[in-house]
Amino acid sequence: MAGMHPRTVALVVALSLATGWALGGRYAGQAPGAGTGVPSRGPRPLGVETPRATTPLTEQLRRKLDRQPVAPQPSRNPFVFGGRPAAPGARAARGGVAVAPEPAVPVDAAPTRPALPVFTLAGIAASKTTGGGGVEYTAILSGTYGLVFAHAGDTLPGGFAVVDVRETMVTLRDGLGEARTLHLP
Repeated sequence: MAGMHPRTVALVVALSLATGWALGGRYAGQAPGAGTGVPSRGPRPLGVETPRATTPLTEQLRRKLDRQPVAPQPSRNPFVFGGRPAAPGARAARGGVAVAPEPAVPVDAAPTRPALPVFTLAGIAASKTTGGGGVEYTAILSGTYGLVFAHAGDTLPGGFAVVDVRETMVTLRDGLGEARTLHLP
């Protein structure tokens, strides 16, 4: 190949690769030695099992698996905390599994008050109002929503209203009227 032109060498290599690729695709489904009756020494394809005699240990494991105890049916829902057990006559069987009836929801239940957000009063800023009317206070609140700057009459995240802002405190009120006063530390 020393005296051959580089283009000729490239052409021979390209033809060799193309021929190998074409023949490899044609004979890819056949295992080596498939037509000759000679067993292959290489790895077998996935999903093909060779028949083998089972060993005594395999038989022993199969017998143990056949004698496995059946798991008991659950008698309670492990995802419900503190649920009461149902009356013995109230259980109904669905597909072989015992199911407890769902607890009744009280009709006259009073609406629960939303909890005030976890705000702390980080500071108070004061600024003079235009026209010489006095001082306007801004509450600097920190909490679950980050830092919030609020004036009296503003609505905070979660639907809470700022009722009053003074030099050392702020009063917040929820939608049902519950108020909380936060003081500077």
